[in-house]
This record gives sequence, C-alpha cells and structure tokens, in this order.
Amino acid sequence: MPRLQDAAERLRALGGEPAAEGRLQAALAAIEAVRLDLLRLHAGRGSADQLTRDLEAARQLGARVDAALGARAVVDDAVPTPA
Repeated sequence: MPRLQDAAERLRALGGEPAAEGRLQAALAAIEAVRLDLLRLHAGRGSADQLTRDLEAARQLGARVDAALGARAVVDDAVPTPA
C-alpha cells in the first residue's frame, strides 16, 4: 500500500490533468477499499479473502500507475519544454 499512496501523491502533484485525475481517483478508491476491508475484518464482519482480493487489485493498480508515471517521466525528459 505505501507504493500506491506514493503514486497517489505523485499524481496529485500533476494537478488537474484528466489522465492523472482518473488514475488518482482509482488509486484513492483502491486505498479506501482496503481500509474498509480492514475495518470490517477488525469488526468480525469481513473476510480475509475479500481483503486479499482488494490488496491484489490495489497492487496491480499501483503497478499500472507506476508504469504510467515512469512513461510520463521519459516523455518529459525527451521533449524539451518551451522557453
């Protein structure tokens, strides 16, 4: 989860870009799903299976966000910014 949280922070830094905004919302939703699963599990109403599924989904989303941010960094480095 820390990787996904870090990715969410990097997406916030991009500010307002439609693609980044969509990814940020997906990252926040994944974090919230895991948080709710943990609360349910603690209250005796959740299942370890659901938590495992949501953690795996969050991990996959984090990997996709990392890849997108990495690709953006490569493009930003390759394309000069106008002066």
